[in-house]
Amino acid sequence: MVNRYITRSNKVRVFIWIALIMLGAPLLSVALILGLFYATVPLHNLSLWRMERVLALSITHPLNSSVVERHSFLGTRYTNTSECTYVAGEFRSTSLSRQELLTVYKDVTVDIFGFTHTMPVHVVIAELDAPLSLDEPATNWVVNFAQSIGTNITGTTYYLVYLYEKGRFPWGDYRCIE
Repeated sequence: MVNRYITRSNKVRVFIWIALIMLGAPLLSVALILGLFYATVPLHNLSLWRMERVLALSITHPLNSSVVERHSFLGTRYTNTSECTYVAGEFRSTSLSRQELLTVYKDVTVDIFGFTHTMPVHVVIAELDAPLSLDEPATNWVVNFAQSIGTNITGTTYYLVYLYEKGRFPWGDYRCIE
């Protein structure tokens, strides 16, 4: 009695569904695994973009300062590690003295959702012997910028203002895995 309901067209449909499930399950599994590694790239890009936007729009800079160059970095600082470091910075010029400049940015912090609760705003005068640790990406920026502007400029202070967060979990982003 049961066999009278299974017609030839029903057998074909059942076969097609079984084939789709048998082929679809492995393909879906592969897509999910690859998604874990490559779908996080846009999320890290979005986080870096948010950091750049906060630096450009949410920090009160001196009125007589102007942007000279912008830089950003997303990746790992070391070999054989898995961690994401975010750095967004702007080289700016101003007529303020060094002391006045450092006073303007003293104890300035920003809140960016998804980052450290209160991220400090770092300021470094652009000179060859800038006091930065070697593992910060901003070190190379400052040295290269100081070499490019030279020492003949008087009355203008060039400085780097930047946001820096190190050691975030990479979540499969290939740029953060060395």
